[in-house]
Amino acid sequence: MKKWTKEEESFLVDNYRELSIEEIMKVIPRSKDAIRWRAKALGITRSRGESWTDKEIKMIEENYSISEICRMTGRTYTSVVKKRRIIENRDKSKKINKLSGFFDKTPIEKGIPNMNIYSKSSQYFYLLSQMEIGDSFEYPQEEHSLLRNQMILFEGKKFQTKRWIEGSRRVWRIK
Repeated sequence: MKKWTKEEESFLVDNYRELSIEEIMKVIPRSKDAIRWRAKALGITRSRGESWTDKEIKMIEENYSISEICRMTGRTYTSVVKKRRIIENRDKSKKINKLSGFFDKTPIEKGIPNMNIYSKSSQYFYLLSQMEIGDSFEYPQEEHSLLRNQMILFEGKKFQTKRWIEGSRRVWRIK
């Protein structure tokens, strides 16, 4: 393993964000991994602070593979994965926000639903009926049994629940 010179490090610090790794390799005779590792050791990042272009976001929305996006944009694997999660969560919240106005904010007294059109029971039934595979929403921990009672009414649909943030759970439609 060849030791890095001050000139190489200086060039890397000055040019890592502007030049591609291939262009840096022409000046510094090192492998891609060696350049990335040295930049990381020096605390330099490629994409921090750079805004995502419309073209890059469209690639994520069109489900290009993560490795393709990394190769085509020069962004790190982690940054692409994080951005994909942000976009997916944004899209899911848009879908769920359409239904969120339906919820009655009044608590159910003693955990027993009032069986009218505005009851929590009816609201959960409606929300579960509108879910597509992969959709999810968060609900209070204390309403878990109420929601479970509604989930069993759907033949052919499968739901999965999981503890989420303290005091709440999340339900997903998985089939």
